[in-house]
Amino acid sequence: MNRILLTALASVALSFAVTPDAFGETHPQHNHDHAHHIEAGKTADEMAKECEERLGAIKDTGANLPAGQKAEFDYALEIAGIEVKALKDPSHGKDFKKHAHSCQRHLGNAEHIVKKHEKHVAHEKKMEERKAKAEERKAKAIARKTEREAAKAKREAEKAEKAAAHHAQHHGKENGLDHGVSDGASKEAPGADAEKPLK
Repeated sequence: MNRILLTALASVALSFAVTPDAFGETHPQHNHDHAHHIEAGKTADEMAKECEERLGAIKDTGANLPAGQKAEFDYALEIAGIEVKALKDPSHGKDFKKHAHSCQRHLGNAEHIVKKHEKHVAHEKKMEERKAKAEERKAKAIARKTEREAAKAKREAEKAEKAAAHHAQHHGKENGLDHGVSDGASKEAPGADAEKPLK
């Protein structure tokens, strides 16, 4: 019976240890685990140094965030910076672990915002690439259609040209035949011989 009671109490204690910090947060739980892990057996100065290094590593990653997300990112870093100052202040005494955990949690939030934005950008880029490929396929189809129409027009023009040339050649022969008859006829007036005076 005592074993069951102790197990239940341990579960409740563990739940209270995690829940207050996790309550109302949307970032992944592994940030909490990571924060708990790095805090174990470390001094306030060591934790402050770790927070500062992590803060320095991510502070420039939010430069390209849109306005709304940039404001959230900056706020998370601002709180993390305040917690670093608290860690460096000896007057906080035994509360330093709470400040370290809060600092790491807000840095985790900032990283989550950046990753969310990067994922969104990657998705948009993928959509743009798909759209560009679709436009390219459409442009190629139009180009092929234009080529086919141009080739057809060229064939039609050649066909018309051949027909015109054939017609001109045939018509020319007829005219040439008429001229031939005219050229073969006597150029002298009819009865010219008869009009010559008799000697």
